[in-house]
Amino acid sequence: MNGRAWALAGAFLLGGLALAYSHLPKIWVAREERLARPHGLEFTGALPTYADDCFTYWSWTRQARQQGRFFFEDLYTTEPHPRNYVNVLFWGLGTLARWTGSTEERTYAVVRIGLSILLLFLLWRLAGRLF
Repeated sequence: MNGRAWALAGAFLLGGLALAYSHLPKIWVAREERLARPHGLEFTGALPTYADDCFTYWSWTRQARQQGRFFFEDLYTTEPHPRNYVNVLFWGLGTLARWTGSTEERTYAVVRIGLSILLLFLLWRLAGRLF
C-alpha cells in the first residue's frame, strides 16, 4: 500500500475508535444489566448526564411514532402550554420508528451511529480538500 492508503486506513481506524468510545458507556451498562441486574433497577437507555433531556426527546419521538404528531407537547412539565414544540429531527426519528416498527431508543441509537459515520466521512472529505 502507498502512503495515501495508509493515511486513509489510519484515519478510518481513529474515527472508528472515537465512535466506539462515544458509545462505550451505553454498551457497558447494557452488558452489566444483562449479566447481573441489581434488584429493582433497570437501565432506561439514557445516561445520567442527559437523562432529563433524553426522556423529553424520546417522548417527542414517541408522539410522532404513535400519533403521527408534528407539533409536540412537553409531557414533563406541570405548567399549561399549547402543543407547539416542533423538532424535525425527532419527528423524523418517530416517523422512521413507525415505518420500521422499531422502538424509539433503538432508532435513536442506530441513527446516532449512522450520522456519526456520515460526519466522520464528511470531515475526512473536508480535510482532503483543505489539505
